[in-house]
Amino acid sequence: MIAITGATGNIGRPLTIFLKEAGVETRLLVRDIPQSDPGGDKIQIVAIDLNRSETLDAAFAGVSHLLLLSPGPDTPAQDATAISSAQRAGVSHVVLISSLGIEAGGIGGGRPPCGRA
Repeated sequence: MIAITGATGNIGRPLTIFLKEAGVETRLLVRDIPQSDPGGDKIQIVAIDLNRSETLDAAFAGVSHLLLLSPGPDTPAQDATAISSAQRAGVSHVVLISSLGIEAGGIGGGRPPCGRA
């Protein structure tokens, strides 16, 4: 079972379509249950709050892989809460996607080393 946070966004939505077409069991973790159903018997939708671990513990039950994309505004705290819950649930693989600080040239700001862009 793969769980995806941010499942209705620019990254999560195409990934959900890909996994659905591949027949992969997927749990979409969203703030609000969408009115339109993505369909498929291998797709589950669960409402979560990345600021509240009690919503995550049950959502991660039975999940082996997690794609974590936190919407913010307190992304580091949301990531930490989600990763702690994922560890407790026995999630074996977490992929963290972040754009934190991208407008300033990356986390901490500034240009990449050696002037590479």
